[in-house]
Amino acid sequence: MLLQNTVNPSSSQLSLRTLATLVLVGSATVCLLALLPSSALSGALVFASTIGICFFIGLIGCFSRMRLHEDLTFLLGIYCWWFLIISEQLFVRKGISESSLEGSFSSAAYGEVFVWIILFIVISTLLARRGLTVSVLQGQTKWLLMFAVVAIASCAYSPAPLFALAWAFKLLVAVMILLACAGEIDKNGNHLVFLKSVYWAYVVLVFVPLASTLTHPTSIFGWRGFTGDQPPEFRLNTNIHPVDLSQHAGLLVILGITLHALDRRRGRMLVTMLAAAVMLLAVGKAAILSCVACTLLFFLLQKRIKAGAGWLLLVAAAATLVFFLTPIGSYFQDYGEHERVDTLTGRTELWDLAAPAIKASPILGHGFMSSKFISESVDLDWDAGQMHNAFLEVLYNNGCLGLLLVLAMNVCIIRNLWRVHRSSVDSQLRTLASGCFALYSFLLLNGFVEPTFGGRPSCVFLVFQGLLVLSEGLRKSIVCESPEVRAAVIRYSPVEA
Repeated sequence: MLLQNTVNPSSSQLSLRTLATLVLVGSATVCLLALLPSSALSGALVFASTIGICFFIGLIGCFSRMRLHEDLTFLLGIYCWWFLIISEQLFVRKGISESSLEGSFSSAAYGEVFVWIILFIVISTLLARRGLTVSVLQGQTKWLLMFAVVAIASCAYSPAPLFALAWAFKLLVAVMILLACAGEIDKNGNHLVFLKSVYWAYVVLVFVPLASTLTHPTSIFGWRGFTGDQPPEFRLNTNIHPVDLSQHAGLLVILGITLHALDRRRGRMLVTMLAAAVMLLAVGKAAILSCVACTLLFFLLQKRIKAGAGWLLLVAAAATLVFFLTPIGSYFQDYGEHERVDTLTGRTELWDLAAPAIKASPILGHGFMSSKFISESVDLDWDAGQMHNAFLEVLYNNGCLGLLLVLAMNVCIIRNLWRVHRSSVDSQLRTLASGCFALYSFLLLNGFVEPTFGGRPSCVFLVFQGLLVLSEGLRKSIVCESPEVRAAVIRYSPVEA
């Protein structure tokens, strides 16, 4: 049999247009950089331009596929969602609360805002193309939209209105992306695509920071804080805080285990084990304990007791090796001798000092992102930068109004996932629900010591928002499994209706 290669003319023309557009964008960027004076041409600007070019390459690729296949609109939303999550790592900055209050920001901060603006333009175009209506208020995404509106409105009385408005703008962009994805996520296969986008985003968030250790190979385990003048802590020293890195790695472990249960790819388990090693080396104590508990919860929901026991033994063996073969043991020794263990490293003192401020404005709070400047508001001898508790974070920033909206989101996620786990006859949906339940439990447990939701729209808070949309999509999917609904669809055909 002879195989004939057929070329689609429209596809060929589209490829030429895409190539021409890429050449045009790249040439325009190079010309713009060449016209700038040498004093304005910094490494940060060149890096931001490179990131912008890479983003547009992916964006043009998405638009190309959309023109060939109208049903791939979901792909653009997923790409924007992935890029929004990783943008936090692309523009790492080490600002302290005092400089933020004075309005002093690094060039990386402006670069990240520029990315948010591009994403806003892209997703606004997509929503206008789809025709966004008031139907978005009928689903559970309305809680996200209402929280974004409250956050934006509260920027008016925040200690740093422009600073708060910038982060509220990112929150709005995230909600808009999820609104674009919500209408398509309950279709066949899109649940898995959405979860994989979060997985690959966290692959970037966990492993890219490790490259920064190449700049200081002799002090890989010598974290000295963002200012660099603190006593060294014997845990992994990258360009982000060890607690954040450990949180990201813990989320990647749960994501990897969930996806491995679905596709059985060996590469997933390799990434999971490497992420577990990073989590242990970064020594985020709450993240480690939460990750172990939530992975065991996943295996329990899957009724895989032996696999859970094997995983627990593997983590215990790895933790033992890390403790004795790395300087991590010295960190725990210093932590027990010098740190305030009984106050959770000063957290309970912070909560006691912040309680009167919360009571002073219990309904509306002090404004979105005002907890960034909590150390300037109360008599605290260290730069907290946050409330180190998700629920207190919302109470301080947006009061009881914001807390009610966040609690509503929590309730929706729990109800959706539990219904899917108990009612679905599809093993893949039940596995996805179990994995999402483990992810949510991880965020909830860490929320007692870190603002994993309700505060700054960090990559961790974005996972929480994504879980709300994903859990609702999973819940809608089990309706199609009902025999009664299938019979109703057959009985009442469109012609008869």
